[in-house]
Amino acid sequence: MKAPVMLNHMLRTDAARTAKTSAPQSRTWLRAAILSACFSGLSGLAAATEITPSTQTVVQAAATKANAAPAAAASARGAMGLPDAELMRQLIARHPAWLAQLAQTESERHLAAQKRAGPHEWTPSVQYGRRTYEADATTPRTTQAEWEAAIERGIRLPGKTHAADLAAQRQAALAEARQQQTWRQLSLQAIQLYADWLREYRQEQVWLDQVKVLTQQSDAVSKRHQLGDAAQIDSLQMRASLTQASLQAQAASQRRQARWTSLQSAFSGWPAQLATPTLPSHSTTLNAAEQQALLAQAPEARVSQLEADYAQAQAQLDRSDTTADPTVGVKVGQARGSAEKMVALTLSWPIGSTARDLGAQSSAALADAAQQRHEDTLRQLNRDLTLLQQEAQDSLRLWQLAQEGLTQLQSVARSLDKGFALGEGTLSEVLQARRLANEQALVTAQAEVDAWLAQWRWAVQRGALWPTP
Repeated sequence: MKAPVMLNHMLRTDAARTAKTSAPQSRTWLRAAILSACFSGLSGLAAATEITPSTQTVVQAAATKANAAPAAAASARGAMGLPDAELMRQLIARHPAWLAQLAQTESERHLAAQKRAGPHEWTPSVQYGRRTYEADATTPRTTQAEWEAAIERGIRLPGKTHAADLAAQRQAALAEARQQQTWRQLSLQAIQLYADWLREYRQEQVWLDQVKVLTQQSDAVSKRHQLGDAAQIDSLQMRASLTQASLQAQAASQRRQARWTSLQSAFSGWPAQLATPTLPSHSTTLNAAEQQALLAQAPEARVSQLEADYAQAQAQLDRSDTTADPTVGVKVGQARGSAEKMVALTLSWPIGSTARDLGAQSSAALADAAQQRHEDTLRQLNRDLTLLQQEAQDSLRLWQLAQEGLTQLQSVARSLDKGFALGEGTLSEVLQARRLANEQALVTAQAEVDAWLAQWRWAVQRGALWPTP
């Protein structure tokens, strides 16, 4: 057994002597390869920030061809790595914010019905008394009972009923729109929480892969050190790199568990195993007409529009209420025992004060403010839709460029590994290449999750994912 070991040691020593003579040339070539890969990745990322018009036209043309049949949208829902619509409906249905919004909607329906019914009520009244009188000094005092009974009710003036019905109708519609807005907000919240977890999960996987590679290299360096073919500093340097990668993997695991706890606390029952498919090559784009149609159907736009409509209807109702409603009634009674009997019709009509006019003016100002907020909401939504559509496209391009940079850096790292195994290069160069490849892997994992998050948000906004009930 000693002869093969000695022969192997002699071969390694001879390879080391040969490497010493060619070390400057090999190091120069390796550094050039690393720098070439790095600059190639950076140039690709720089190009992603400024897409030329011709490139953008090609991307939009390709996306337009893949655009939007309902069947295609349904198949996309099943291929986006998220729970299906039925499971998501169950998850949102248990969310406290959704339950609170349902209760709020029910309350608004009752308030709308109350507005239709009006504030007027039947008001009965009864009076009873005993009157004592005497005609003259010679006549004894006489005590007789007398009573009155009346019932009255306010009457809504013509025009107020229509104004109240319109305000009630818009109040109920606003409650329904806010319910749909809450559904959309919870969908986006679920996507964000899941993306946060997925990001940490991918980061953990990258560090675990790094630990695996460094463990194999550490074993190889240890064997070379035992054979006298590697310095002790190489073994120490390798163990330090391995320890650092292990700590990073453990930290990523802890962050992943914290993100999972947040996801489960908000959406209990979220499936633990969801296969994330490969990202699409392009994103769905909308032309100007389609974007305007989507803008009009957005829950945020509908809520702001109905808020303006409801404020306008309430201002109309308050303006009609500047004239008070009259009150009519019927009164019956008797006095002097039964000697006097009475049947009467009553009418009372409050004289309006300045307070009613000021209230109507305040409601009119609130209606103007609601209309201005609606216009501002439309501008913001139009901007957000444009940015979201652009982000869905750019994120895919950034991920593709990150993938290219990762492939190049991993190729360089593998070349350095092979060279080091043959006695070429130094361990520092190998670790440097592995560190650059690992950093690029982290960037690529981040870019992938960001791209998926952009695709999910864009799909929710278009109604292609988890449509509102």
